Amino acid sequence: MYRSGTVISLETIWTRVPRSRTTAYFVVLSVAVLAIACSSNQPAATSTVAEQPAPTQEPTQTPTVAPETVVPETVVVEPTRATEDTWTQVQPLSSGRESHAATLLQDGRLLVTGGLGPLAGRIRLAEVYDPSTDTWTEAMAMAEGRAMHTSTLLENGQVLVTGGGSMSRALSSVELFDPESEQWRVLSPMSSERSLHTATLLLDGEVLITGGWNSEDTLFAAELFFPKTLEFVSVKKMLEPRGIHTATLLADGRVLVVGGLAILTGDDIDIQQELLRSAEIYDLVSDQWVKAGKLSRGRSAHTASLLPDGSVAVIGGHASDGTTLTSVELFDPESGEWSIVGQLLEPRSFHTATLLSDGRIFVSGGSRGQDAPEVFDPGTGESKFATSTSTARSQHSATVLADGRLMLIGGKNGDGDLLAPTETLLLPR
Repeated sequence: MYRSGTVISLETIWTRVPRSRTTAYFVVLSVAVLAIACSSNQPAATSTVAEQPAPTQEPTQTPTVAPETVVPETVVVEPTRATEDTWTQVQPLSSGRESHAATLLQDGRLLVTGGLGPLAGRIRLAEVYDPSTDTWTEAMAMAEGRAMHTSTLLENGQVLVTGGGSMSRALSSVELFDPESEQWRVLSPMSSERSLHTATLLLDGEVLITGGWNSEDTLFAAELFFPKTLEFVSVKKMLEPRGIHTATLLADGRVLVVGGLAILTGDDIDIQQELLRSAEIYDLVSDQWVKAGKLSRGRSAHTASLLPDGSVAVIGGHASDGTTLTSVELFDPESGEWSIVGQLLEPRSFHTATLLSDGRIFVSGGSRGQDAPEVFDPGTGESKFATSTSTARSQHSATVLADGRLMLIGGKNGDGDLLAPTETLLLPR
């Protein structure tokens, strides 16, 4: 049963779907991501285990999904550790938050914005961490509280924050942070309300915004932000609507968009939802989207990392059958083909993935209450456990500081409690 007082979170993908249009706005985001989290926060074993089902007293509706190739999830027995370094506790946030954003500034400080606080309240407070003094300071609060937003460091050193929202409302509003004055400036809004979308800094300094949820449906719409004019301009729509997806800048300047959750509503139809196997690529020069093959499994709440050789590793996520995935799939931009290259040791979603200097990927946290990170090697397909964190985390942030430390901030633990503590680990070189 749902536990009173449990923090509203982003983890249970498939929940009760209403047939009433009047309640759709609230429940669409619950369907997508916002549900009481205690049923999905069970400690993980080293084998792949299905996500905890929705409570039996709630009627469920099986979503319609495209046929997919089901690939058995395998694990590696008796893993060894990748590093014996220890995590170090640093100064905590002023209060716990999840689904926030963390952006490394050009001067080495770290900006943390928004998120969900107690009772799923949207946070306006912004905090700045100085690694040289191990201190947090409060910056000017944002004009609007927001979670599930994007935060992008622009070439001029300012930070663009777009969209986000709460459990029932998405925002179109945009704010710009100036690190020198620590002040916010409200800009003209985007063309669409969006949360659970992506923002990708392009080679020319512009920012591509894709997809997301607009309080009713997931979006086909994409738009570009121009830092010189501070304006948004709509571009060609994506081939499929999606939120909780990933968008990765490729070496040639194109953008690869992968997976995600599609939600469509209508006056005369029930809510339709599908976890997407599809990928597509945006070419800024031609303003066109082209298909980029299909994953072996539809997934959302995964990560995507650009590797030194130009390929992209997609890790974990939620699958359409309710399970959490261990599989790692690799996209080759030259051939346009996908391949399964290995497995994590534990199933993970709402985790973080950080590229190391040697091409391996440091994976931390996840919705199953994991406190043991992994280091995955795309070259060998093998994964090894790293030193455990002080607490399990999901919906947290992971940022590499200028001195080479990885800093984990906020999120929630395996019991669903919001986290203020932060910790750092010197990453293996």
